[in-house]
Parts: sequence; C-alpha cells; structure tokens
Amino acid sequence: MTECSREQDVVAAVASRRWPDRCEADLRAHVASCDVCRDVAEVAVAFGADQDAAWQRVHVPSAAHVWWRLQMRARQDAERAALRPIAVVQGVAAMGAAGLAIAAIVFGWAARSWSLPTLSALSDLAADVPPLASTALNAVLAVAVSTPQTTVLVGVIAAGLVLMPVAVYLALSE
Repeated sequence: MTECSREQDVVAAVASRRWPDRCEADLRAHVASCDVCRDVAEVAVAFGADQDAAWQRVHVPSAAHVWWRLQMRARQDAERAALRPIAVVQGVAAMGAAGLAIAAIVFGWAARSWSLPTLSALSDLAADVPPLASTALNAVLAVAVSTPQTTVLVGVIAAGLVLMPVAVYLALSE
C-alpha cells in the first residue's frame, strides 16, 4: 500500500503541534497499525524539528541597529554623489594644466631651433584667429622667443599647477 486515507490527518496533527500527545486516540492507534501513516508521521516530525532549529538560529538585529546602518549608508551615498562633480572638475583642470605645461615646454624648446622668420610667420597666422586665441598665441610666442631660463620657469610653474591639486587631494583624502 502506498497511500492511506488518513495521511492528511496525520500531517495536520503534526503541523498543528498536536502529535502525538494531544491528538485523538483512534489516530494514534491507526498510525501504530499503518506503515504509510507511521512513515508520514516520522517524516513530518523530522521536518518540523528541522524548521524549529532553523527558526532558533535566526538573529534579527534591533530596530536601532537597522536604523543606524541605514543612516550611515544614506550619508555615504550622499557623500559619493556630492563628490562626483568635484572629481570631474578636478580631472578636467588637471588635464588642462598638463596640456598647458606640455605646450609651454614644447614651444620653449622649439624656440631654440626656430629662426626669427618662422616666429614672425606664426605671428601673422595669429592675426587670422579670434582675438582671445590670438592673445593666447601671442603670449605663448612671447615665451617661446624668450630665454631658456624663462622656459624652465614656465615649465616649473606649470608643473606646480599640475601637482598642487594632486597634493591637496592627497592631503585631504582619508
């Protein structure tokens, strides 16, 4: 026999915690005489004991602890969101400063090998560009025409401008 009509009664008695002490005497007598119901009762009791053991191992943190962790996470998320634009601006500023430093050094070293007619041709070219760019190009050409000491000075200033934000970042970072 693989099924019994009283299996559900046995499962219900075990699930409601009535098995074996608080259930009917005829159900206990039936389980004692029926192999299928005896196996069902043993398995159901084992599953119930396993479920009870699993519930005992669960540790639920206190509401204060959960609240504190949520507050900390919210602060960290807000901090990350606030620092994102600042990091982008710092990166753009560092790249711009590095580009200016490289340009000043290249123009400074190139000025030593250029002749004066080449520099005057660059000045004529500067007349065709917009006024702001022309002023910047004339400033670069003035540095390029100057002495090598000025070129080194401009390179040192540019390197300082590049390294200053990095030094501030390292000093203020945790």
